[in-house]
Amino acid sequence: MRDIVTMWRYPKMVALTALSAALYAAVLIPFKGIMILPHIDMRIATAMVPAMGIMFGPAGAFGAAIGNLIGDFFGGITLGSAFGMISNFFFAYIPYKVWYATRGDNSPRTDTPRKLAKYVCTSLASTAAEISVLCFGLAGVMQSLPYTVLPPTLAITNGVVPLVLGGALIQLFGPRLEKWSLLFTQIMTPDDVTPRRRTNMLGVLLIVTGSAASIAGGLYMSLVAGVKVGWSLAIVTGPFLLIFLLGNFLVGVDRKEFDTWAADDLDDEPNDRARTPSTDRGDTPSTSPPSP
Repeated sequence: MRDIVTMWRYPKMVALTALSAALYAAVLIPFKGIMILPHIDMRIATAMVPAMGIMFGPAGAFGAAIGNLIGDFFGGITLGSAFGMISNFFFAYIPYKVWYATRGDNSPRTDTPRKLAKYVCTSLASTAAEISVLCFGLAGVMQSLPYTVLPPTLAITNGVVPLVLGGALIQLFGPRLEKWSLLFTQIMTPDDVTPRRRTNMLGVLLIVTGSAASIAGGLYMSLVAGVKVGWSLAIVTGPFLLIFLLGNFLVGVDRKEFDTWAADDLDDEPNDRARTPSTDRGDTPSTSPPSP
């Protein structure tokens, strides 16, 4: 997860974070008055969250987190806002991780049945991640809402909209952002992210099973054991979230995802691609004189 640190080196990534946060907040705020449950409002804006992660990488994840916090200023800041930030971060970060975990064509498109199916799986994984983190915070730590009602409610308010509309947003904006060189793979370098390893699929498996098991454990405690809120819930669901986090560390991005910008910026010098930054990304160009 080195990318959440290295992305701040690039002015374009910082700008994309600000843009993502502003867009997300702008769509969140008008629906803040429509409350489904305390701390849970209508979430039309979630349509853009997985798409932001897939197209902007870690910048999209930070944008979702900050945008959610901005939206909370218009609905009331509480301790739940911290868990809202964290859950929304992973709501965008998991799509980025899962989408680029596989080999082959990972360009941000949903114009084929395979790509559309891939987006559906990615969106479901991101929704499970967001629900598991938020339920841990609201029902376990804050003890503000019963675990019984949270997963089904969040699945509807936060999961359905991106599942239905997110693929269309990727297909609409993905090619345009690529043309404008605004995809994270056109801004960052391969050395800025965790490299692809043989553990990629294991990492994805841990991400999915960790978040799903956390939700299942919480529902079991709530429905069967009768513990609807409290630290007992946090103790049961928390260890599965550690498995979920471990999965994030195991998933990397293939260096080939960055080949397009490298070939364009470095005149097809593959030996230098991984270590020579492009000045177009906001890096400081070398001032040393050319060799004779």
